[in-house]
Amino acid sequence: MKRRKQLILLVSICLVLLVTLPMLTSCGNSKSEENVVTIGAPVDFTGSSSASGQLVYEGIQAVEEYFSQQGGITINGQKYSVKFTAEDTKSTADGSVAAVKKLVNDDGLKIIVGQSTPYQISAANTITGPAKVINGVMYNTMTPGELGPDFPYTFLIGGGGAVDAVTGLLTYGGNNYKDIKTVTIIIPDDGQIPYMEPVVKKIAEAQGWTVLDTIGWATSTVDFTPIAQKALAKNPDAIAMTTGWPGMIGSILQLVRQAGFEGLVMGTNPAEDILAVAGAEASTNYIGIGDTPTDPNLPAKAKEFGQIVQNKFGHCLFYNLWACNAYYTIVGIVEGAQSTDPTAIKNYWENAQAIDSIWGTCPMGGLETYGVRHDVIMPVPICGLTNGQATFLSWQEITVP
Repeated sequence: MKRRKQLILLVSICLVLLVTLPMLTSCGNSKSEENVVTIGAPVDFTGSSSASGQLVYEGIQAVEEYFSQQGGITINGQKYSVKFTAEDTKSTADGSVAAVKKLVNDDGLKIIVGQSTPYQISAANTITGPAKVINGVMYNTMTPGELGPDFPYTFLIGGGGAVDAVTGLLTYGGNNYKDIKTVTIIIPDDGQIPYMEPVVKKIAEAQGWTVLDTIGWATSTVDFTPIAQKALAKNPDAIAMTTGWPGMIGSILQLVRQAGFEGLVMGTNPAEDILAVAGAEASTNYIGIGDTPTDPNLPAKAKEFGQIVQNKFGHCLFYNLWACNAYYTIVGIVEGAQSTDPTAIKNYWENAQAIDSIWGTCPMGGLETYGVRHDVIMPVPICGLTNGQATFLSWQEITVP
């Protein structure tokens, strides 16, 4: 009798477990099955652009932390956490293809943000375009494979286009340096010159300047002495460099100062970075692009991200906030679209009147320039170097038709 009762008890326990275990398992999995917006981030972890790539990745981590603190975003009444998955592009076109293939084909991601060179963007478009995946790019140099009607899912995000940057830089120069009459332009010879030169020339002429010469430089260049000599050959009042990393722009600044040139030098990199390359003696009468995280006039949201980066990494530099801006902006676009579907996001984005960024609310534009209304037009932060001191100068409002 006792054994029978024990058997009945054992059977009862088994039945209870059979009923409750699936319920417990389901509850246990609810965390892993939460709604998540995962955005792919092709990053230059290694290769020629690895220094800036690391700063970009720090910005990505800051954005993920920010949205974690905010409790995620809301889509159709449901909470979504925000995650980023990064892959190394190795700073090359082939590396970009491999990274984006991994993110799109293997990981199944529908939103990619982060490419910033023409050869990487064009390479990524060969994957994201046919897959109808959002490709948010952080720079653009007008080459045919980057942005336009043939790439309906590719958008320029983060205020990083060369047209945007040069418009802001030259407009500020024209407004504040009235003695300039002539200028020499320096553009990377990586396929962009036929497309960028007419645009840059038009912007320069709008300031009342005459373009004396356009000089190309190979991206493999190590010694920039011949480029500097060519830039000075026609005795310009000013020199403008439309695209280039700090090593190139800082080298040109140093070389032309050593040659005795005292005129304005313009470049598309932050003053602090150029100072580190050119040295204090050469670092004067320079204007560039880049905000200063400690600037009291920095917009409130940018200050907030600057503090997150500072607390997390012990520093906050321009490329940190550049990345924060792009990745914060794409998350806001997803929430604005109220969908994680790429086509719904595309339709919302290209028809939006304004987009939220860490710099404030920004209009959309680019239909005349690129053939698509896919450019988030942000004010351009202008910085300068005077007597070896870096300063933030102004926010230059621009239009990109």
